[in-house]
Amino acid sequence: MLNWNDIFSGLALAFAGFAYAFTVCFIFVANAPFWDTAIAITGALFGTLATYWVLTSSLPSLWILALMFLSQAVTVGFLGGFLPEGMYAGVFLNFGTLLLGVTSRYTTFSQQKTLLIFVVFLALFIPIWAADFWRRHGN
Repeated sequence: MLNWNDIFSGLALAFAGFAYAFTVCFIFVANAPFWDTAIAITGALFGTLATYWVLTSSLPSLWILALMFLSQAVTVGFLGGFLPEGMYAGVFLNFGTLLLGVTSRYTTFSQQKTLLIFVVFLALFIPIWAADFWRRHGN
């Protein structure tokens, strides 16, 4: 039987999957040169990994807030600086990372189960978005 913690954790992971899928969509739709996209993705990846590590670490609360805001600034800076409309992608990426980190820390799920549920939502959403995009902008 599911309890409220499992239900809210599943919903949070679904919203995190949607946020990451929107980030991927913004990155691939952007009309930017290859190297700008590669630099933006690399910077965003490092910033996201740093944010996730900070959110799941056992640091004091003030350090968690300070390092989280710093890593989010790095993520938004790389995406906003190298991609057109990259600020939107940075906001979605940080929102998804925040949901994923909080869910990983305060849920009854194991971290492996949390990441598995998150990847399932992400893998289901991207093909749906891509089909809709090709239907609207296809030949």
